[in-house]
Amino acid sequence: MPFFAHNDLKNTYIRAYAIGFYEEYSLFRFTDVFAHAVEVVFLYIYDFIIGIDHFLPVELAREQNAWVNFNVFFMKIPYLLFDLLNVWLILKLAVKKFRIQTLGFYFLNPLLIFAVYIFGRYETFPIFFVLLSLYLSKQKKQSLSALTFGTSLAARSSFLIITPIYAMLVGKNLIQKICLSVLSIMPYGTVLAFKQITKRTRELTWLTTGQHQNFIFGFNFEVSPFVFIYGFIAAYTVLLFYTYEKWGKVRTSLDHRSISIMFAVGFALFYTLSMFHPQYLAWIVPFAALSIDSKKTFNLLIKIFTGLTLLLPFLLLSWSHLLLEIVKPLSATLASINISVEVDKYYSYLKLANIAKSTMSGLFIVYILKHIPFIRND
Repeated sequence: MPFFAHNDLKNTYIRAYAIGFYEEYSLFRFTDVFAHAVEVVFLYIYDFIIGIDHFLPVELAREQNAWVNFNVFFMKIPYLLFDLLNVWLILKLAVKKFRIQTLGFYFLNPLLIFAVYIFGRYETFPIFFVLLSLYLSKQKKQSLSALTFGTSLAARSSFLIITPIYAMLVGKNLIQKICLSVLSIMPYGTVLAFKQITKRTRELTWLTTGQHQNFIFGFNFEVSPFVFIYGFIAAYTVLLFYTYEKWGKVRTSLDHRSISIMFAVGFALFYTLSMFHPQYLAWIVPFAALSIDSKKTFNLLIKIFTGLTLLLPFLLLSWSHLLLEIVKPLSATLASINISVEVDKYYSYLKLANIAKSTMSGLFIVYILKHIPFIRND
């Protein structure tokens, strides 16, 4: 935790500092409102204990900031606390016979460790709310579960990817399904509406035209001039069709394990057919973990995720700046070495990164294929 960080960690706390200590900056000026709110609260706590001047600035290079390891460690504390809450929820949700395997697969997963504790992103926040939503669903508190799921979108708007899957799998009948679906988008929808009305930010425009959202349109087929079929949209539609059919056969909210599997398959489709930032890989981890119900499933996941972990360093070559940034708190000298340039002397680092991305897509396809019988209810 103290030795690695991407500039995103620094930038998110700069925004939190502006929100908490400058009146002209509103919490609603930025995306992922809940995530920033948590960081603001922790900045207030740190200010009370040691004084904010001892915690900031947040320069990541040791030569510019003697407190860098202290800063980086305590910036990640909220992420760790939410992660511990996630561990508790996973213990409550896991198949009893395989609790240890499920917990180990989640908490010791290198993809999650990289995203949260090396890269330094608040992925444990939205994961917490989705897991809490599943736990509340297990307790038959469907309305509260839907609202809690909706809160995850205020912590990480990218979780809109799995919102349609959630909507397809909940409800005892069509009316209840519609009501729960509305509840599941109400928290985030309220935030968006407030921002649009008050013109605090153009988040709605960012959601529809922003670079990150356009990742899903990157893989496409041109069927005629100016007419494209988007691979992810087509595959996701098929998934939603079978998801709705699965609900139709039972006509009640599916159990938390079934929903978890569908979430994991949805994320796997996204990773397979879209561009993504490396920290996004953390999203699938808790839902894949909750699918563990046998030694066979556990062994399959270990094989797939071991492969993903081994490929991740090669994938990171396509973000050569990332490799430089994340080691700054450890060593500025080490950070000055451009690994991509060094690799490029022997083989194209971009081609190597693309081979890694393609191989990872293959592994995610294996994951999806293994779950097709479950998706189709065969």
